[in-house]
Amino acid sequence: MTAVWALIAFIAAIVIWNAVFKRNIGEAMIVGLVAVAAFAGSKAPTYVWHGFVDSISEEVTFAGLAFIFMSFLLAKTPVLDRLIDVLNSFLGRLRGGPVYTSTVAGGMSAPSRTSVPRSPPRSDR
Repeated sequence: MTAVWALIAFIAAIVIWNAVFKRNIGEAMIVGLVAVAAFAGSKAPTYVWHGFVDSISEEVTFAGLAFIFMSFLLAKTPVLDRLIDVLNSFLGRLRGGPVYTSTVAGGMSAPSRTSVPRSPPRSDR
């Protein structure tokens, strides 16, 4: 039953911090973590540390961090704008050129923005 109350406190802390105090969601998640950690009492630092270590060793955590880093990098550098300029110079004169440019640019940048599940090994099919 403690877990249910911790979940309710987590959601309430995030909603109140984000919606009522108008703070950003990153801060709200940290406040939610503190609210949940309070349920552990004096063992809270140990539980938080072990939770951090376990989560940082998961593949999905790395994928999320890599996704955010690549999105930041593409937003701050002119790589994507340059790619669109090059594609417009090739395809822009054609009828429907902007559509082709958008489709090709989306297709070229999609691998860095999505994760595709790996196919199972042949023996499992």
